[in-house]
Amino acid sequence: MKRETYYHGAGMKWGIYNTAAKEFQFGICEDSPMLAEARLFFKIGDNARKYRFEARSLPKKKEAGNMNRDVDPVRAKFQTWMRSIAMAASVHCYSPDSIYYGPEGAKRLGRECGPALLDFGEFGIGNIGATYSAICVIAYQLKPPIDAKDWLAAVREGYDRAKAWQDRREVPELHDEERED
Repeated sequence: MKRETYYHGAGMKWGIYNTAAKEFQFGICEDSPMLAEARLFFKIGDNARKYRFEARSLPKKKEAGNMNRDVDPVRAKFQTWMRSIAMAASVHCYSPDSIYYGPEGAKRLGRECGPALLDFGEFGIGNIGATYSAICVIAYQLKPPIDAKDWLAAVREGYDRAKAWQDRREVPELHDEERED
């Protein structure tokens, strides 16, 4: 499989095929083989390394079946956001002149992703752990310069700053004529 297809999927949906059982398993439907394998590792851990599991493009009827499930719109929006951030940031992660280069750049990216979690409400902060594998690992092409603990601390810092700022802005200030003395 070509590298471009592995990373970007060539416009097809990909799932995990069990060559022993000769069927697609785990209900995985992703945009690229790399993301399908990552989802498999997330679901079953190191057992995903077994020879029988491989990423294959889903047949059209299987693809339509997976996509027509009752998908939470917030979850779908969150996953789309993470993919778009990872793809946009990946362009800027390898040049030494880039703001996202190296460990400090990765922490900066994390701090910049944190405020966006406010848009997803409780779902966003509840799934903060997913941002490491979906944004940092993908943006740095499976070689992130920082570990998950540092990434999550940076995302949390950005989230907390934005939340504090938002809380200050939501308190209405009373004008002189509205004040009761």
